[in-house]
Amino acid sequence: MHAEKNVRDALDKSVEKLESASQAAHDKTTKEVVDELGRMRANFRDVYNKLNSNGESLNTALD
Repeated sequence: MHAEKNVRDALDKSVEKLESASQAAHDKTTKEVVDELGRMRANFRDVYNKLNSNGESLNTALD
């Protein structure tokens, strides 16, 4: 009976550690993805603005 409780306690602790590590990995990955999406949006806006500016310059040059 005592050994059973020890095994159960050890398993509970192992599961808690696994859950904790899993949550930490999830949080880290989520932050990295959100940060990268922010950088991608900024890069997209920059390219979009440059394309619009170049288009306007071309239109002006052709007029």
